[in-house]
Amino acid sequence: MFAAHIALVWLLPFLPTQDGPSHVYNLVILHDLINGGADWGTLFSYRLRPAPNLGFMLLAYPLLSVVPPLVAEKLFVTIYIALLGCSVPVMLRALERPVFPLALLVLPVVFNFNLLMGFYSYSLAVPLFVLALAWCWAARSRSWGHRFFVCNASGLVLFVVHLVPCLLFVLAIVVMAGVRSIRGKTWRADGLRWAAIMSPLLLLIAGYLASSSFAPPTTVFDYFSVSRYVLLLIEVLTFSSLGLSPWLLLPATPLMFLFLLFGYCSLQEMLRLYRRRAEVADRELTLWALALLLVAICLFAPNRVAGGDYFNDRIPWVILLVLLPALRVPETDFWRRFATPIVVGSVVLVSGFTSAILVQRSAKIEAFVAGVQPAIPRGAFVMSYLPRAAEPFRRVNVLTHALALHCLVEKCVVAGDNEIEHGYFPTRFKLTVPRLPGAQLIAYAPQTISWSEYPALQYVVGWRVDPESAGHLGQSFELVGESGQTSVWQRRESSR
Repeated sequence: MFAAHIALVWLLPFLPTQDGPSHVYNLVILHDLINGGADWGTLFSYRLRPAPNLGFMLLAYPLLSVVPPLVAEKLFVTIYIALLGCSVPVMLRALERPVFPLALLVLPVVFNFNLLMGFYSYSLAVPLFVLALAWCWAARSRSWGHRFFVCNASGLVLFVVHLVPCLLFVLAIVVMAGVRSIRGKTWRADGLRWAAIMSPLLLLIAGYLASSSFAPPTTVFDYFSVSRYVLLLIEVLTFSSLGLSPWLLLPATPLMFLFLLFGYCSLQEMLRLYRRRAEVADRELTLWALALLLVAICLFAPNRVAGGDYFNDRIPWVILLVLLPALRVPETDFWRRFATPIVVGSVVLVSGFTSAILVQRSAKIEAFVAGVQPAIPRGAFVMSYLPRAAEPFRRVNVLTHALALHCLVEKCVVAGDNEIEHGYFPTRFKLTVPRLPGAQLIAYAPQTISWSEYPALQYVVGWRVDPESAGHLGQSFELVGESGQTSVWQRRESSR
């Protein structure tokens, strides 16, 4: 069934993600700069430095030498899906749990919010986190030297790919060691021992955080707002699978029921053992303790942590992966006979809905890019104009950076490139590049842009431009092309 997801990736004309086009665009620029800068060298520079957000670049960059950029992107997503498909069975076997039907529950979150937002490095790091957790669980009773190697090797890979799963890995090790130490009443000695084992990784993380300057943690919600917790609870219960459309809640409901049922059976079995004064397995205690901590982090952490946005939304599908080995299918004749068919049916239902929406969103990008092609010359300074009234807010807006798909081919400079504006990506504008509107302004308030402040901006590409927005654009631009819902506006000579 993972093969069906991979096939869908290759059948789509464009991967419908929000930040994905921007990542590919900047990867193309970086590849050119490293190889002499023939195309982009007059406008961009780069700085390579070790930073825990390199997963996409490390895998996709070498591919650019042999395949086109969009093929490299699809190969990367294929590797992510294959890795997720392998990591879950490995973890279930390491924790001595049956692979089926539990492994099937991960299929509906393959195209989760993080992947669809284009958080490529983070998405890749999550199945690596699952593999690291399985490896460390298998090594928990091995020698000190063996655990030292396993924990630090796993942690180093995660650190390079993305910081947040690396931090979650450290939390998982602390919980795993803590459960055994508290039950054995040796938590002081074990705490010192595990601190020594993890010391290289902990020093690496501490050194990076100390040397980096991040904006203060923020949240887009009031901590005491009921709506904040309602939205986050929906995220937890649906495991971040509603990124493209709230309509996905309908097919996701049966799957939520199955997860809650299997989770209830797990807790019921733990309670039964406790009442009989029998020993509850370390596995269940560790997984449930870690999952509860992740739920608390998801609900109460700020929205921006260590320079990254949407922090809360990165956690829900990790909770699902962590809890999979703890789930129990009810031990009745009905569930013994029909558990796998019911799970398969629920998974197919969600996957079918998701696939249909992905096809529609990909076609939307295709229509947008097709409307741009004939009207904008090579090397122009351009920006997209997506009026919020015409494009209702969706958590994943696949057109936000879709203009980069044209610009990476025609070597245009796209305004609102969020990678350029963040210091933890390699590419950046040279000081000689004229001032352009920022990513936040373009994405959320394009109707407030004062065009006279950005005379270098030559073209604007609109989507579903309403009369009010057309009037705003008409102050400095004239309509020079229109195809479907895409319109291209060129700056008048008199407004330069």
